[in-house]
Amino acid sequence: MRILAIHSEHGIHHSSCCIYDGDSIVYFLEERYSGYKHDSGLEHCLFNVLKTNLTFDKIVFSEFHNLEVSNNDNYDERLLKKISKSLPYMTKIALTEPKKFLDVNPENVEEQIITDIEIPLPDSVDASIATEWKKISNGSKKFILSYYKKYNHFPLIEYDSKHHRNHASLAFYNSGFDKSLIFVADGAGEVNFATAPDGKFINYKEIESVYVGDYPSSVEPIYKNFGSYEGHDYTKEITRWKKKYPDCEVVFGNYMGIGFLYGCAAIHINETMEESGKVMGLSSYGKSTNNSYIKNDYYVNTDLFNCAAHDFLPIFAPPNGYSENFKYKPVHENTPTQIGGPETIIALKTLPLQKIITKTNYKPYADFAKDVQLQTQEIGANLIRKAIDKTGIKKVCVSGGYGMNILSNSYYVKQFPDVEFYFEPLSIDSGISIGCALYHFHKETGDCTSRPVKSISFHGFKHDVTSYKGVDASLQDIAKLLYDNKSVAVYTGLAEAGQRALGNRSILFNALNVDAKDIVNKIKRREWYRPFAAVVLEEDAELYFDMGRTKKNLFMTQSFDVKTDLIPGVTHVDNTCRVQTVSEGYLYDLLVEFKKLSGHGILLNTSFNLAGKPLVETPKQAIETLNTSVLDYLWFEETGQLFS
Repeated sequence: MRILAIHSEHGIHHSSCCIYDGDSIVYFLEERYSGYKHDSGLEHCLFNVLKTNLTFDKIVFSEFHNLEVSNNDNYDERLLKKISKSLPYMTKIALTEPKKFLDVNPENVEEQIITDIEIPLPDSVDASIATEWKKISNGSKKFILSYYKKYNHFPLIEYDSKHHRNHASLAFYNSGFDKSLIFVADGAGEVNFATAPDGKFINYKEIESVYVGDYPSSVEPIYKNFGSYEGHDYTKEITRWKKKYPDCEVVFGNYMGIGFLYGCAAIHINETMEESGKVMGLSSYGKSTNNSYIKNDYYVNTDLFNCAAHDFLPIFAPPNGYSENFKYKPVHENTPTQIGGPETIIALKTLPLQKIITKTNYKPYADFAKDVQLQTQEIGANLIRKAIDKTGIKKVCVSGGYGMNILSNSYYVKQFPDVEFYFEPLSIDSGISIGCALYHFHKETGDCTSRPVKSISFHGFKHDVTSYKGVDASLQDIAKLLYDNKSVAVYTGLAEAGQRALGNRSILFNALNVDAKDIVNKIKRREWYRPFAAVVLEEDAELYFDMGRTKKNLFMTQSFDVKTDLIPGVTHVDNTCRVQTVSEGYLYDLLVEFKKLSGHGILLNTSFNLAGKPLVETPKQAIETLNTSVLDYLWFEETGQLFS
């Protein structure tokens, strides 16, 4: 069975498509073709899907709104239908035309929000598809009709809003575990809508979840923390969830989870929440303070923050309005490059926003980042410990946007010495379409085959580089350039599907060079406080790093303490390094050649892109990046052609 999963979040970020049949995977990420990092569009992805000339048994549309409003208090069904029908349009309008619905009356919300004429299901198609057809957007319907016209084939379609479950499925099926716990945390997941006893509509969203994964397609929650708003009554929603999942602990903590807290630290340094990874680098320059942002071991103390509400309509506001530090305004303003911008979505009351972090003003922001890092990783550990105690399962997967936090991942490994961990390298929302495709494949087929991930270099189409002529350069020539402290970008095969380059779209440099960070930061135009990763021969990793019980780290999902002063180029200020170990392929052979020259089989490895841009996809983009930066060389590994 061949599944196509399409992930779009109506103007949020990381739109992608994944095709999966159990044997092969084809994946397209919109930003790689548009050039806009975190792009939320789908135009290029869908065009490429049709270009594959593949047909699909099932197409799943993975979004993050549960379109079924739970009627807990006998609301007028006519009004509920109007609200439900309007939900797919609300986010889009909230993000692109926020002033349009500030004063919308729920009695005629449908007429005010829905401006598109609904595209009908073709008469020739089985009417059983009608329910799912109504849930998908007009853009999705147009794609299905284009597919139908091309192949005269109408597949099964399904709307899937289970955001955290798709994160969890990706990690579980990639892990190779037969059964495991899966911890998922991010800014926000599936948004649910319901009625409440107080006469209001409510919305709430996933912020932390723990699942138990088992074959073929059992991914069941045992813990759900939902983002909620003070003043609303969620009692009946707790009852509804407990009825559906009796073994699941259901809590409505507050509107802010650990993902949002980390995003808050990013906003304070003039970044979007999508760039929260920069906070990790800055946190290493800080010191822990006596400030606590956590209460009751598991929840963020929201009293310390100001927040701009981003409910879809004023009708979702609490009966007595928001608290003093919680102001209603639409927060998202779409730009061609990314959503949101560094707006005051959430901000610490006592710390002003800073436009540029310099070596003279960084201290309070680094300290805040340090506190956030230590306190959020402790919540993660508490949730993992609780799940292990509850189930006795000692295999744990970690996913969701917060799963990209290598410092937290490394902390978990140390805290739980008898637990086997798998950290998903594609844990941000760009991996949602893959997790969705894997889940629906196993669900439809009942397949129990374990397929642990071996490579994440499967993005897009294979590009022909034979027409690009530079000068011939062997592996030994490249090793000599690196030994001579030249920067070399490598382009080979399919691009990595994730954010971290692992050799197919990499910039390499001499890790022994004391000035390596400054040199490569200048090439990439990155912030001064951000560290670089190392790629090392697997058999030599222990010479440089305290690897503990981790013998392989193929996907850079952990950091390790550095044991030597020989590699200043990849040693961060806290004496740690994010590490990729290799045991085969051209990168292994290159490290062997570099070791012959230097005595060390280790290099600096960073992604082949410039600041604010996605990973290089095409050979043309590779040449353009070389020509618009101070990069020394570009090497097409497959043809051995070198450009300068």
